[in-house]
Amino acid sequence: FSFRKDQWVAACKALGFEGDAAQIFDLMDWERDGRVTIKELECLDHWSTPAEWLLAAPNTVAADAFKASLLKKFKHFVRAWCLALDTLGVGKVFWSDFVKCAGKIHFKGDVPGAWAALDEDGGGFITLMEIDAGAAKSLADFRTWASDEFGSVMQALEAFDKDGSGSLSLREFTRGCANNGYKSDPFQLFRSLDFNCNSKLAPTELYFLDEWNLMELLDCSLADVYEQEDDGAADGGDDPGQDPAAGRKKERQSGVYEKTWPRIGLAS
Repeated sequence: FSFRKDQWVAACKALGFEGDAAQIFDLMDWERDGRVTIKELECLDHWSTPAEWLLAAPNTVAADAFKASLLKKFKHFVRAWCLALDTLGVGKVFWSDFVKCAGKIHFKGDVPGAWAALDEDGGGFITLMEIDAGAAKSLADFRTWASDEFGSVMQALEAFDKDGSGSLSLREFTRGCANNGYKSDPFQLFRSLDFNCNSKLAPTELYFLDEWNLMELLDCSLADVYEQEDDGAADGGDDPGQDPAAGRKKERQSGVYEKTWPRIGLAS
């Protein structure tokens, strides 16, 4: 049994369906033969209740209120992202994680609407870019720089750790950045990454930077820039024999450290 489009629209109208029946027909006509069959419709009976966010209208006021709640509890967005949203350090957050976070921070507003406003492209996940674009770009910049200069973020920070303590003080971090040519503000970056607010950076606060997918973290135009820089680092740059700075960079990338900072998960 099957329906032509006019039959489908007429049947939906007769049964009181107020939505766009013609659009539904077009979506369900997988074979593009101008007919919808029972087989093509059966999947709807097997679909569990759609997530609330699929039916929600974007609510920018709720999204701003959600972000304000994050700041109230965690003081800055990077700390909130890693301790309450992206607790596994994968670089993106799905609906179920978002709902859990809303409960954790006692957000009583329109959770589906806030999600729909943050997930503007309807991709089904959000990144730090949607929460704090400035912080996302800053972290991407540091990740790209560290990968270029040392091979990875963790290798860069291990190189900064001159006393071998397994953590970095503000002085060690800023000195390491300055001595190796990092051009952005290391003080602000340190404050954003100091999740425990103890004026020290530990592996648990930093390992996630090497795990993030920059193509998902940033929008396409920015991601292309960072990926090109990453490609340049992977290629090894210019001939070290012709460029002393490139030679020092190659030495840092190939350096064998006494230990490797452990890559362990964050405590929620």
